[in-house]
Amino acid sequence: MVLDLSLGYSGRTLGFGSGSFTCDTAGYTGTISYNCNAQNNPNLSGSCTASGGSFTPNWYAWTSVGCSTYAYDVSNNSIGVVGPNGCGSQWSYYFTYLPSWATRVSFSYQYCTDDWNASYDPGKLYVNNTWYDVFTSGYGYGSCYYGNWTNFGVQGGTAFGPGIYSTDGGYGSGRLKFYNIVVQ
Repeated sequence: MVLDLSLGYSGRTLGFGSGSFTCDTAGYTGTISYNCNAQNNPNLSGSCTASGGSFTPNWYAWTSVGCSTYAYDVSNNSIGVVGPNGCGSQWSYYFTYLPSWATRVSFSYQYCTDDWNASYDPGKLYVNNTWYDVFTSGYGYGSCYYGNWTNFGVQGGTAFGPGIYSTDGGYGSGRLKFYNIVVQ
C-alpha cells in the first residue's frame, strides 16, 4: 500500500500489519500510527502538526483602497480583495505582517474578473518586499480561475497579501482571494 499524504510526511509504502512513523517534512511534528488489513486499507491515527507559533493575521495592517475596492472573506486563513474600477494605474491590496518564525506560506487562490481580460486587472501576491504574478491572463466577463501556491519561501516579518492592479481603470474589476492559508 503506497501512502502519499503531502501534509507533514513524505510518501511511503506501508506493509501488511501495524506500525508508526514520525512526521518528516520540515516544519511538522507528530507521529502517525497505522494498521493495514488484508485488503490494504490502512487505518491511520495521529497527526502531523505544523510547528512554529500561533499566528492571527491583521489583514488591515497595510492597505491601499479606493475606486470601489474592498476586502471580502476576511478570516484567519483567507482574504479576498476587489480591485479598482473607475480609475486606472491604481493598486488595491490588503496585507498582514508574517510572524518572525515564518519560512514558508501555502495557499489556494481564486481569481475572477469582470473585465474583458485578466491582463487589465492582474492578481498579484506581495511578500518578501516583492510583487509576484498570481494570475495575469485569461478571458474575462465573469470568468474565474483557481490554483495553489505550495511551500513558497518567505522572510519572516515581511508583509504578505493579495493585490489587484488596474491598468485600464474601467470595464469591470478583478477579484483575488487567498484561502486555506498556512504559514510555517
